[in-house]
This record gives sequence, C-alpha cells and structure tokens, in this order.
Amino acid sequence: MFAKIQDMKNSPLFGWIASLVIALAITFVFYDPAAPKANLYWFSTVMGICMFAFDVIPTFATAILLLMFYIITGISSPGMALVGWTKPIPWMCMCGMLIGILMDKCNISSRIALLTISKIGRTPIRLYIAFYIAGMILGAIIPDTLTVVIIFMTIASTICKKLELPPISRASSTIILGAFIGAQVACATYLPDNVGIIAMEMVKEIGITNSWLQYFWENIPFSVMHAFIAFTILHFFGSKQLAEHINKARVYAEQELDALGPVSNGE
Repeated sequence: MFAKIQDMKNSPLFGWIASLVIALAITFVFYDPAAPKANLYWFSTVMGICMFAFDVIPTFATAILLLMFYIITGISSPGMALVGWTKPIPWMCMCGMLIGILMDKCNISSRIALLTISKIGRTPIRLYIAFYIAGMILGAIIPDTLTVVIIFMTIASTICKKLELPPISRASSTIILGAFIGAQVACATYLPDNVGIIAMEMVKEIGITNSWLQYFWENIPFSVMHAFIAFTILHFFGSKQLAEHINKARVYAEQELDALGPVSNGE
C-alpha cells in the first residue's frame, strides 16, 4: 500500500491534481465577486507556482504558459506581462542554462569536476577544496548558478550511488552538501550570476557600476571566508564517516574520467 502511494505521488497526474486543488482552495479563500480578474490572477499564479513545485512540465514552459494566461484572460497587457523579458536577467539565466546544457552534453563539465576530484580529493578536506575549485572554474564559464548546482548535484549523487552509500547517512549527506557549497559559494564570486546581476540592476539607478574584474576582486575574500566557514561546519558534521569512503570516491572519479576517454572535438 505504501509503495502504491509513493508511486502515485511521483506520477505527473498527482502533480496536476494537487496543483489544481491547491489553486482552487487558495482562490476560494481570496475570492472577490467584484474583482473577477483578481480571482483569475490568484488561480493562475498559485497554479503556476504549484506546477513549478511539482515539476509537472518543464519550468520554462510553465513560465511561458503563465504569461500567456495573463494576456489571454486580460489580467495584464502584453507589454506589462512581458516587461521582464526586456531586462537582461531572464536572458542571462537562459543563456547560462544553454551553456550548461551544451557543456553537459559534450561531457566537458563532468570532465572538469571529475578531474578536480580525482587529482585533489584524497582526504575529506581536500575533497571540499576540490568541489570549491571545480565550482570556481565552472562558475567562471556558466553565468547561471542553478545550472552549475544541478551539474554538481548530478555528479555528487552519482558518486554516492557508486559508493553504495545509504541515502540517509552522514557520508552521503556530506558529499551532497560539499558539492552544493562548492558550486553555490563559488558562483556568487562572479558577475554575471543570478544574484549578482540582480544586485547590479538594483544599484545601477544610483550610478554604481562594476566591471567583471572589480566585482571578482571585491567578492573573492567573502567567497573564500564563506567557503571556509561552511566547510568547517561540514567537516565536524560528517568528515569522520566520509573518510572511510574517500579513497573509493577518488577511484570512482578516476574510472569515470578514464571512461570519458581523451578530450573530444566537441569538448
């Protein structure tokens, strides 16, 4: 019975039904008969958020459909609904995702991360350093933090599976958190990235501008300090358990790197 419930929760139909039910419930709570467009806004927006959360269709498709719904139902004019696309933020995120997909398709992102882990990660501390260095390399190339995090999560979860670590264990949690910290903290060092470009847009109106190099030099001390504190906490949390598997992780990275073969023309 429990397995059937889990299968049902993982099905797209469950996501659609849950999204619809939640959207209807919240719309009912805020229902105003004198404001039909406001009711449509509540329903469509909450439905869209739930579709994001349950991942029923690709995120980009959900965003486009939500904007189209606003326009078709008269909630917003096309100019108002699409005003965000006149700013650089959505295009930077889209380009970052595109670069990340291309790097993942040709295996160059995996090669960079695996090479770093296999050459540096001989102890838990050195593995954390490897994650951070790999994050700095990929973060400089891919201007989208989420894409880099997804690449790192894929590699980290694969390492956990190859080492046959229990999903709920300190060793597997340490690898996942180490990869996340390495990607997230490193990416925030660069401009543009999801956070940095939003901040620059906010302060541009008061005449503050930053070059790529200036932004990097101003953020690198904080990035290193942030990574040091985060990895120190992680070290006391799970390094002892991870140390038992660390050699296997390095060997796995070497094997996967060998399986990729020499650098291809595509890379």
